[in-house]
Amino acid sequence: MSTKYINLIPSKYRFDLKKYLYIRGMIIFLAFNLFALISFYVIDRFNIYFYNKKIDEKKMDLKRVNDINLSLKGFEDEKQRYNKVFSEITLSENLYYKIYNVQNSAFIDLITFLNLTTEGITIKNIDYREGIITANCIAKNAQSFYKYYKKMEEDNNIVERGFSNLTKQETGLYHFDVKVKMRGLGG
Repeated sequence: MSTKYINLIPSKYRFDLKKYLYIRGMIIFLAFNLFALISFYVIDRFNIYFYNKKIDEKKMDLKRVNDINLSLKGFEDEKQRYNKVFSEITLSENLYYKIYNVQNSAFIDLITFLNLTTEGITIKNIDYREGIITANCIAKNAQSFYKYYKKMEEDNNIVERGFSNLTKQETGLYHFDVKVKMRGLGG
């Protein structure tokens, strides 16, 4: 037997299970979507913050690399300047060694020879070849000649010396030739 129930509540006020489940499902669905959207928004903001922080770190790394590059550029410029100074010093050193290792220097030998000239001696003519100086000289008197001869004898820069063609002129002047071999820079 079946029993039928009669519902006396008007149809608009009656409880509808389908409608209830449908509305509940929609509310749960909307709540879930709202929760998903909020969580995606929060995760997105967290990711943006995280990646911005990473970008800032990379910018700082890039700035440090640029600073290092600038300091290395300064070092490179300084290195080039030092290399230039070093090459100039090397050229000067090579020139010095070339001058020092030359057996004789015309300039130094002639200056040394001319410094030996005493009062009363006049040099008329002078010739220099490979450390040997030949000069034609005039002495005012015999004492000037002797003083000049003595000074030549005592000088350590002269290896060999020789006087020749000593003649006395009618005016009282003594003409003579002197040939001197200089020791040179190498000793």
